[in-house]
Amino acid sequence: MESTQVRASVSRLAVLALGLLVGSTFAALAEGPHAEGHHHKPCSTATLNGSYGYYRTGPILGDGGQLAAVGIFTYDGNGSTVGSETVNRNGDVSFEGGTGFYLVNPDCTGSLLNEDGEEYSRLVVMNDGETIYLVSENNPIYVVATRIDKN
Repeated sequence: MESTQVRASVSRLAVLALGLLVGSTFAALAEGPHAEGHHHKPCSTATLNGSYGYYRTGPILGDGGQLAAVGIFTYDGNGSTVGSETVNRNGDVSFEGGTGFYLVNPDCTGSLLNEDGEEYSRLVVMNDGETIYLVSENNPIYVVATRIDKN
């Protein structure tokens, strides 16, 4: 008899624990992506500051073939950037550099602009500016950049 009561108590405890787990799971899901621990600080142009090492790779449209590059770009925290890279286009290696501008929105998306102000790449800032993911608007080329030095 005592064994039956213990089993019944354990069963009720298990059901209660399962109910609490399911209830808390639904409560967390109902709060959505802005639940505690999932907030991100708003971004701005100042979020990108310092030097970032990066690689970019992807197919070259038009001419065909592949592109691979590594380099360093420096963001000044005020919307200007300068950088240099080593590029391999279908086995032809070159060293290139340039300057440009960037914009960062409060939701941590943004864009890169050439010297004429024309947008050429979209970006997402991650981890309070430690990482940047970019995609070219002209070719299916993506870039991953990691901060190596902060201004």
